[in-house]
Amino acid sequence: MSARARRLLGPLLLAALGAAPAAGARAEGAWVARVQSPHGEALVRAEDLARYAAARPGRPLGALLDELVDVELLALKARAEGLSARPDAAHARDRAAAWRYLKESFEPPLSAARLPARYVEQATRQNLRLFRHPELREASHVLLTALSPPSADGRPARPRVTPADVALLTPLAARVAEDLRARPVASDEELLARRDLYAAWLPSGYEVRVERLGRFSREGPYVRPFADACFALREPGALTPPFATEFGVHVARVSAVVPALHTPDEALEREVRARLVDEVRALELQRALDAERQRADVWVAP
Repeated sequence: MSARARRLLGPLLLAALGAAPAAGARAEGAWVARVQSPHGEALVRAEDLARYAAARPGRPLGALLDELVDVELLALKARAEGLSARPDAAHARDRAAAWRYLKESFEPPLSAARLPARYVEQATRQNLRLFRHPELREASHVLLTALSPPSADGRPARPRVTPADVALLTPLAARVAEDLRARPVASDEELLARRDLYAAWLPSGYEVRVERLGRFSREGPYVRPFADACFALREPGALTPPFATEFGVHVARVSAVVPALHTPDEALEREVRARLVDEVRALELQRALDAERQRADVWVAP
């Protein structure tokens, strides 16, 4: 399209787009560009340009109109060469129509702001801890403890230690801490790899357990001395000094420090809706397709 044509079409485009939503039946079929070529004639209609522009916010109308004119020119040429009658062209038109239905009819009612409340409420309940939680820690630990006989079901019993065990194990736990300070580990996996080394330092009747404990709060599942030792650390990668619990003597490594989070109601709902929209559209589309299949006959070639 020439620069002069763009200048002339500018006011027409704005007028057509502005009138399209409220013009009713009189605007039906209004066009903003007529395309003539040796192969035939086609129109770019105001409603087509309006939809095209709505899907591409911020782009100049003149550039969008150029693209639609190019499409019509190519379509005219394809028709003139008999390509529009080919099955693959018909298939392409069908796919384009299906895509247009999804973008213009199916998806708009399922925008983030208009999702059915039942989806938002369920997702909020299931994911509330992502948006509201107390201060958290992620940690692993080296536990030096007494060997425990198997429990009745054959699994290792929870260890229990005596004051004499603690007195024996505390210097060995200090040696573990010294080794970890001299040769810091960069991950929980590296800490797990030290188990056999530390086990070799223990006398008979004792064992080393190296465990990844995941994310927890101060009031979470672990005994208070363990939680207090971990929450005293403020930096990822930091080590506790050796400390005793009813299970043995520990050296813990904090791998993550997660600040407390309390997302306000309005922001929480907005975030849930934004994260949920694609999943809900996929679910509702599958339901819609299932319903269409119930009303249709489908034959599949053997």
